[in-house]
Amino acid sequence: MSDLSIEEIKTHVINALAPFLKRADITSDTLDHDEDLYQKRIFDSLELVEIYAEIEQICHLAPAFDKLPDDTVFTSVNGMTLALNADQ
Repeated sequence: MSDLSIEEIKTHVINALAPFLKRADITSDTLDHDEDLYQKRIFDSLELVEIYAEIEQICHLAPAFDKLPDDTVFTSVNGMTLALNADQ
């Protein structure tokens, strides 16, 4: 359990994604928070695991994929934020 707000979690998600977004020439201003970043090839599956692991280590939050609606895109900023906030 964390005392982080959903906006604070989202900030940590964006910070963890920063090197991948930079590599893809995407700025925080042009980032669509609902876009499937895996499908856009911003990161691969191993990098996705590393992103979630980094956030878990920093925020002490583990994603709860089993508590998300089936249509949640957990490879988008908003989906990642929801997955990390689902247990709170």
